Amino acid sequence: MFTPARPKLAVTAVLLTVLLHTVSAPAQDPFYRHPSDATLRDIVVDGSNAGRLIACVNKLSASVMIFDAQTMAPKGTFACGEGASAITSAGNTVFAVANGLADTITMVDVESGNTTLIEDTGHVPNGVAFSDSLLAVTTRMPAALILLDVSEGFGRVPRRIVELPATPAGVAAETGGRFIVATESALLRVDGRSGRILDRSDAVASDVAVSGGRIVALSGDMLVELDAALNTVERTPVGALATRVDCSGELVAVVAPAQGAWLLKGGPAAVAQAQPAPKELTPLEPVAPEPAVLATPEPPPGEPAPAIPEPPTPLPAPSPEQAPEEVPATGAPEVVEAQPVREGKATE
Repeated sequence: MFTPARPKLAVTAVLLTVLLHTVSAPAQDPFYRHPSDATLRDIVVDGSNAGRLIACVNKLSASVMIFDAQTMAPKGTFACGEGASAITSAGNTVFAVANGLADTITMVDVESGNTTLIEDTGHVPNGVAFSDSLLAVTTRMPAALILLDVSEGFGRVPRRIVELPATPAGVAAETGGRFIVATESALLRVDGRSGRILDRSDAVASDVAVSGGRIVALSGDMLVELDAALNTVERTPVGALATRVDCSGELVAVVAPAQGAWLLKGGPAAVAQAQPAPKELTPLEPVAPEPAVLATPEPPPGEPAPAIPEPPTPLPAPSPEQAPEEVPATGAPEVVEAQPVREGKATE
């Protein structure tokens, strides 16, 4: 059972092995670029009281990797279903992953290291969001928003299906069980309890994210800020073709799979600070130590002088070619192959 929590927004990307380097973007670019050696698909930021985490999804490896948002230290890697492509925070270090090719949702509990599988979620789920014990899942076949009440666990999950006017591209959670859905023709605000469409905007977006009263969306290569009525307030160039976005407070995370990177805007100083390139040091020539000079004590009167020992011969310093090479330790965390627990299918 999951305790209802404030909606946590998603900022995506998960990977089998991720090589994260913090590189400063040009001065005119508000985003900080983080390259990765894996194909990223979605990223989410969990800003709950338990601490801020970033979770990234790798569709090819069907896995999700968790990072500490302040230090970027890996927290763990978890196996998901086939076609894992979207992720959201469900509060209390729990994440939900949409498996588009398996038609399932994987629930990942970071603290316990366990996963749970929810089936019968429609065909080709491509978006997930969580608000007030409601798990919202967008599906392409049919074009719908499926609302699952997970307050009592996953044994028999009550659900509601909301038909959408166009194919959905993403979904984000507001407070009070409401959701913003990005479709191919409009942005919609849906009440999760009644299933009614409350607001509509003609803005077209490939993904949307919410944090408190802040609403951001991706439209082409632009990050769009929206007001409460879903009107455009500000547009910021991303500088890359982005597919997913998430935010928590001032932190905005964007995924650019074609460039093998994800971008951060307005993040904590520990994340955004550019690391200077290390200077290349010129090796010094080895210097042999000078031989020690031993002081000879004066012998007492009437006794012969003691023999003076030969000075020690200094050992030659090892040449740089003889120095053993250091083998760096691999920093990739071990993948947790948690076996999903199959619960009963959802009921209407």
